Amino acid sequence: MNIFLSIFDSIKWLTGLEMVLCLLNLILLIWYFMPNKKHFRWVDFVPCVGVIIAIISIISGDTSIVALASYLLTAIIFVCTAKNLFKPVKNIATTWFKVIRAIFCVCGMALIVFILMLAGQLRYNPESDLSKISYSKAFIALNQRMAVEYPFGEWKKVNWNALQEKYVPIMEQAEKDNNKALYYKVLREYLYFFRDSHIEIDNDNLFTDNRIFEDEVGGGFGISTIKLDNDRVLVNMVLNGSPADKSGIKPGAEIFIWDGIDVKEAYKNT
Repeated sequence: MNIFLSIFDSIKWLTGLEMVLCLLNLILLIWYFMPNKKHFRWVDFVPCVGVIIAIISIISGDTSIVALASYLLTAIIFVCTAKNLFKPVKNIATTWFKVIRAIFCVCGMALIVFILMLAGQLRYNPESDLSKISYSKAFIALNQRMAVEYPFGEWKKVNWNALQEKYVPIMEQAEKDNNKALYYKVLREYLYFFRDSHIEIDNDNLFTDNRIFEDEVGGGFGISTIKLDNDRVLVNMVLNGSPADKSGIKPGAEIFIWDGIDVKEAYKNT
């Protein structure tokens, strides 16, 4: 039951043309799988329709893994049945031919099921290279992808249109002024909005050679602390080469007083 629900739910990840192509190929495979069926001349031309749909889909720019798998299956079905276009084949195939045809049809149907089950993962997990377009267009593409993929969007009641309306004008300004710092700050603010530690600027070396961060924060001792449930404050991170590291502070060290103030009060005021 879970498999069928997964397949049904995955249909939403297909484009309209992909849906038609999968349905068409599935019908053809089921038809060719059936033994001793009555021959209908119009069926011989149906694979051509699949090829036409595939070509239109390619021209529209759909080259995802899901689409490519559908195109490949469509091409194989067309090649295997192309001779029927010129000379209809009577149903006098040998037993071995019927067995091979049945195996191919089963494999083809299994591929369609595989495509449907993993449609979302295959389509959206690959990385998106947005480096060749403008700041604003890249942000719009990012926001649209987040709207589809972010699993907590509905639970957090994220208004994706509002986020786009808020940040696109600023991105356009950064683009106009060629202001990389503004672009970075806006992108960071957008990601921080989700309050999700799994979302970050992956190639952002936050503490080293980040001029924007240094200008905003003004440096530091190179440690991070955490307060336990019993109010003890411990060092949970020490940056290599930082003042804290050079003075011998290690992760796990407990802090009692900070700048002459009780650590619990200092932690509360930070």
